[in-house]
Amino acid sequence: MFKDSFAAGVVYGLVASLLALFSIIYFDNMIFIPEQLHQTLYPPKLQLLLLAICMILFRLMMVNWKHTKAGRAFLFVIIVSALIMFFKFR
Repeated sequence: MFKDSFAAGVVYGLVASLLALFSIIYFDNMIFIPEQLHQTLYPPKLQLLLLAICMILFRLMMVNWKHTKAGRAFLFVIIVSALIMFFKFR
């Protein structure tokens, strides 16, 4: 199903981070009326929700699928993206 390499883990991490971010933003905008013009998930909530989703995927990758190399790369990408979001939305 998945290739167990560092490069594949980086790709999986980037794809998972972007998909989680866009899906959370999409559902956040879908829940509320556009005339309210406010965002409900401010950066601390958004970052924690993204980390929670990605940590579930990380656990699946490391424990269930036993892809340790890809899992380490996935975790590396998630931590770097969380730091970038933290300093960007600070």
